[in-house]
Amino acid sequence: MNDILTYLSEAWLHAKVAAMSFVMATLMAVFRTKAQRGRVDLLESIMCGLFAVGIWSFLDWFSIPQTVSVGLASAIGYFGTHWLADSIKDYLQKGVKK
Repeated sequence: MNDILTYLSEAWLHAKVAAMSFVMATLMAVFRTKAQRGRVDLLESIMCGLFAVGIWSFLDWFSIPQTVSVGLASAIGYFGTHWLADSIKDYLQKGVKK
């Protein structure tokens, strides 16, 4: 019985941290798009939140502390999906030119 309670408490903790990453990244992207474009881009904000959850899960898999993982994942939300896509495109184009 104790094993089940331990598992449920750990699962609940992971769910709370994932939800926090999603909310923080989404809100940061909402505020950023509102400031830059004068309107909120809700789709981009949700995508940033989903990226944040993915990044958090990936970093958690490498046993990086959760506070660091949430911070890095939220930074992705701050910069946004356009910044991430442009960075990846620039990196790949530099690699193709060589």
